[in-house]
Amino acid sequence: MADKQDTIKPIPPNDDGKYFQQIIQFRTDPTTGFYALSCSTDNGLHYEDVITSDGFKFSDKAARKFWPFLKSFVNGISLTKDNKKPSEYPDGFCREVKPLAALGVDLSLANGYGFVDTKTVSIDGTTYARQTCEVVNSEVPTTLVRNGTGDTWFSWHTLQLTS
Repeated sequence: MADKQDTIKPIPPNDDGKYFQQIIQFRTDPTTGFYALSCSTDNGLHYEDVITSDGFKFSDKAARKFWPFLKSFVNGISLTKDNKKPSEYPDGFCREVKPLAALGVDLSLANGYGFVDTKTVSIDGTTYARQTCEVVNSEVPTTLVRNGTGDTWFSWHTLQLTS
């Protein structure tokens, strides 16, 4: 015969001698109906799902703790005014926001900016790069593209959209 376990009822923690109990259990998520591994640090009053049918679920507090270790692996969006040479980009993918003037692009936009994606690869000691610039503050969607190698960027070309 299996041992019976008493169901633990939530007890609000307070300063009147009531203790904090940490609970880790599988439970059904009331909003989705799926099973989840959940944790409670307040005697079962509130649960935080840790593993769901979608995978691991991290709280904001947990994300802040491991972000310093992850940020070196993520090339986020940054505002840069310099115009690096193709050989100055690491192999891989980089995303930046740049003023169009810094890119040598003149579209008659005062203070124009673009999302710039740079893809680079080194083959036999030579760096090859492709940049795509999506202008963000123009009435008409405009995308420019250029190639580069070593220390040289070639001219920008406008991609034509057809409907």
